[in-house]
Amino acid sequence: HLSRPHRQTYPFSLSLASLLDRLPSKRAAMLLASAICVFFFVRTVIRNGDYRNEFKLYYSNTLVFPDTYMSHNSLGGAYSWRGEFELAAQEFKKAIALNPSYEGAYYNLGNTYIDMGRTVEAYRQYRKALEINPAFELARKRAVAIEDAAGNVFGEVKE
Repeated sequence: HLSRPHRQTYPFSLSLASLLDRLPSKRAAMLLASAICVFFFVRTVIRNGDYRNEFKLYYSNTLVFPDTYMSHNSLGGAYSWRGEFELAAQEFKKAIALNPSYEGAYYNLGNTYIDMGRTVEAYRQYRKALEINPAFELARKRAVAIEDAAGNVFGEVKE
């Protein structure tokens, strides 16, 4: 199974080979191939700048792959590490909108709500993660800790 970038690379390579074969001279083919190599070299240098730190990488990935839930989930984590909890919550919500069955985004959103002092909302997110994956122990531990802190033996947090 090929990832999205690889699915795009193969047709490009075949088209490029076909184009180079159609050029009137070897010199023209070499010039075009050289120009393409320089373009990709420059593009690679620019993209390598994205790998200087995690935040820049995750932010860049959401620009390059805006429709992937994992890009937004990762960026949410990066915002959370920086203490930017409102932005983290927005990114986790985007991840959930893109893939409502990914329990990790609910768990991460719950953790962010804990950091923001929004315990009831955090509890709801942990419960959603457990609805998706009942074996998700980290979410279960967080939900149980909130239940215990609330002194509620029935498994619900009173609002």
